[in-house]
Amino acid sequence: MPSEVKAMIPHVTESALTLEFLRPDGLTLETPFSWGVLVAGQERRGAMLRALAQARRTRRALDTLPLGQADVAAIGRAPVRLFVMGEEAWRDFPSWPPPGYQPQRFHLQPGGGLSTELPGESPPDRYRYDPADPTPAIGGVLMSRSGGRADNTRLEARPDVLSYTTARLDRDVEVVGEVSAEIWFRSSLRHADVFARLCDVDPDGCSRNVTRSGSRYPAARSRGTPATSATANLC
Repeated sequence: MPSEVKAMIPHVTESALTLEFLRPDGLTLETPFSWGVLVAGQERRGAMLRALAQARRTRRALDTLPLGQADVAAIGRAPVRLFVMGEEAWRDFPSWPPPGYQPQRFHLQPGGGLSTELPGESPPDRYRYDPADPTPAIGGVLMSRSGGRADNTRLEARPDVLSYTTARLDRDVEVVGEVSAEIWFRSSLRHADVFARLCDVDPDGCSRNVTRSGSRYPAARSRGTPATSATANLC
């Protein structure tokens, strides 16, 4: 993530107040509320002046109906702002997922390929996982200095990792929106963890992670039984 983004932590509860905000026609405000500020922000120079501006934003939000538009009224701009890596620029969108981006489906191909074309008949790809040498976590959202974008070349060479790559791109490709992976697999164990990540390969062949996710399957299918479908939402 860029240095400008300190944290993006969505917190959603099933309270009546939260559900009222999620309704497009919500009109009822059951409890008083306000936007809080971090102590670090209160200690900075000019905090009182910023507090006055915050109070005006809160007032605009409280005067806005339906409540689904209160946050937009408070911040005074589009409700969704994204940092587009590669372009190194911020963009505003009216909603999430952003409009104007059509879903694109890619299929795993024999020999480690990735394409929009449907794959032909082929034997299944195989992986081997050794509990004594577990698959490491490289880059991504980690609470350490090793987080962020990292070179995945060594990770992708492991026997417990399967990689699928598109042909060399002849133009820039922009990925904005929700990313997911649907994978059919079998395991020799009753339980299995499936991790998927989307990476960007630069002209020098260095593969760097863009987004990732994982899911645990407590009843994974074993050899001789139908494959299990694993879906990982990468964003």
